[in-house]
Amino acid sequence: MLLVFFYYYLLAGRLISSNDHLTLEAIGYEVGYNSKSTFYAAFRKIKDTTPALYKEKIS
Repeated sequence: MLLVFFYYYLLAGRLISSNDHLTLEAIGYEVGYNSKSTFYAAFRKIKDTTPALYKEKIS
């Protein structure tokens, strides 16, 4: 199961860094999460930051 989360995280990271037109919520849905809160929690668990802070840091 952890491998699946890691795959979603990698895909989300790519989408966050390469797509300015998608919202973070849309990216969460795109990679397979059914809610924004679940996506944020899983992302934070792996990266130790939220998707919003990650996007801010890489921009």
